[in-house]
Amino acid sequence: MEQKTKSRKGVLTLAVFTLLLLSLGIGIYYKIAEKGGQTHSQQVFPPVVVEILTVVPAELENKISAVGSILSNESVTIKPEVSGKINFIGFEEGKQVEKGTVLFQLDSELLDAEYQEVKANYDYASLQYERAKRLRKNGVIPLEEYDERLRAYRNAKSRLNTLSTRLRKHKILAPFSGRIGSRRVSIGEYVAVGDELVHIEDLSIVKVEFYTPQRYIQKIENGQLVRVAVEPISQAYEGSIYLIDPLVDPETRSAVVRAKVSNPDEVLKPGMFCTVTVVLEKKEDALMVPEEAVISRGEKHFLYLIEAGKAVMKQVSLGIFLEGKVEILTGLNPGDQVIVSGLQKLTPGARVQEVRRKGGKRQDFQIPNDK
Repeated sequence: MEQKTKSRKGVLTLAVFTLLLLSLGIGIYYKIAEKGGQTHSQQVFPPVVVEILTVVPAELENKISAVGSILSNESVTIKPEVSGKINFIGFEEGKQVEKGTVLFQLDSELLDAEYQEVKANYDYASLQYERAKRLRKNGVIPLEEYDERLRAYRNAKSRLNTLSTRLRKHKILAPFSGRIGSRRVSIGEYVAVGDELVHIEDLSIVKVEFYTPQRYIQKIENGQLVRVAVEPISQAYEGSIYLIDPLVDPETRSAVVRAKVSNPDEVLKPGMFCTVTVVLEKKEDALMVPEEAVISRGEKHFLYLIEAGKAVMKQVSLGIFLEGKVEILTGLNPGDQVIVSGLQKLTPGARVQEVRRKGGKRQDFQIPNDK
């Protein structure tokens, strides 16, 4: 009997101990579960710090640049067509001369005397011919006599015209209005045919010559705007294309292009080097973003925009690339906020903390001020 009582007490003790262990295990389990739940609920990623800008429409110019040379609108070196001694110079070096101004007069004393003699013969032959016409009309003289007087008149006229032309060549005129250069001769000097006397440059308008690669030839047209810059001149000059050479150089694969630029103050001089910018296309309301804001995956391109404080990826199509920026043709609207840095840490839907970008050219995109 006593043995059974001890056995029951042992079983009861074991049961109580088991219950205690079970209760302790359950308590520990819930404690761990509660702690684990708290740990899981606290795993919220912090917002990604990014730089943003707000895009607005702006003027965009698609352009190319090239090194060019300044040429005169018109340029000529004056040379005599006849020989002779210079007895008159009708200009001051470096001054403006008008078209038709007498620049040089060559001695023509002997030719003048010969001209007077030929002129007298012409006057006599002309008078005889006029008489012959009247007499022949009335049938007074035969046809042979009329023909002889006509021949004499024509010969005299031809010789007079020849001498008149020779005399005119002794007087050298300015072929166009322009700036006269330094003369190479003096009064009293004998000059031969083809000797260089002086040069004239028309600088009221200058020509700008440059070369363009063949990939741009189809984009250039007569009348297109060009901008010309010459160091160290601060003033900018504008003109328009008037010539695109139809031949492409087989060695350089480029063609000669020329433009005319107004030069009223004659600041631009022939022979100067210049930088020529050709405006291929002009847009008034282009949307531009920095190139680093674009994410490219194969042939597709994306931007991260901010909507309701989160990053949203939008597919876009690209246009013109210009000085570190790119035009967005589709997928972007005025006023959109574009993320331009911190892209490596972003995923779609991630919360972001905005840091406004400072600086930049407002010509292509506008950056809002800090609030």
